[in-house]
Amino acid sequence: VSEIDVPSFNIYTKKSGEALASFDSVYLKKSLFTEEQKNITFNIKDLGLTDNIMLSFASKNHTGRLTITLNGEIIMNKELASDSPPPIQLQKSLLREVNVIFFSIIGPGVEFWKSNEYVLDNVKVTADITDISGQENKQYFTVTSQQKKLLEYGEMIFITECSKSESIPLEIYLNKKLIYSGIPNCVAKVDLKNIDKEKILEGENNLWSRSEG
Repeated sequence: VSEIDVPSFNIYTKKSGEALASFDSVYLKKSLFTEEQKNITFNIKDLGLTDNIMLSFASKNHTGRLTITLNGEIIMNKELASDSPPPIQLQKSLLREVNVIFFSIIGPGVEFWKSNEYVLDNVKVTADITDISGQENKQYFTVTSQQKKLLEYGEMIFITECSKSESIPLEIYLNKKLIYSGIPNCVAKVDLKNIDKEKILEGENNLWSRSEG
C-alpha cells in the first residue's frame, strides 16, 4: 500500500461591504433662471456577486421635491421629511455594469421669485461584494512508475473542518475527472473508495477542489 500526503488547504468565500461611489457633497438648485443638477456614475463588476446595493445621504438644507432616477427609472420623488433619510435600496433589476444616478429638484412653482435648494452630504452607493478568489484550490502529487505498475485502485481520505452554517457543496476533480460531489458533514472524515486507476497518472497528478457557495 502506497500513501501520498497532500497538504491541508482552505476553500472559502468572503463577503465584505464596499463603497461603489462616494461624494462629500452634492448641491442642487432650481429657480426660474437657474438649475443645478447632478449625475453620479458607478460600476458593478459582477452583479451576481453584488448584493444589498444602497444609496445613502444626509441633507440639513432641503426645500422642494427631490427626484432621483437610477438608469432613467425614478427611485425617489418627494420632499425629504428628515435631515437623515433612510438608505434607498437599489433594485438589481434596474442595475447594469455602468450605472447613472441623476439628482434634480422641482422649482417653487407659482412663487417664481423663490428658489429651491438641496445640499446632500456624504452621498454614498454601497454594496456587499462576495469574494470568490478562495473558492478553489489546486494540489499536485506524483506517482512513480513502480507505484503506477502495482496500482489496482485508488482511495482518498480527507477531513472537512467548518461550522454547520458554512457547510456548502464541494466538488473534487482528479486530473479533470470528477471523483466527489456533495455537501460534506463538518468535522467528519470522507472516504472515497475504489477510485478507477485509469484516473491516476504516472508522474504528476492534479487534484482540484472547488466550492459552489
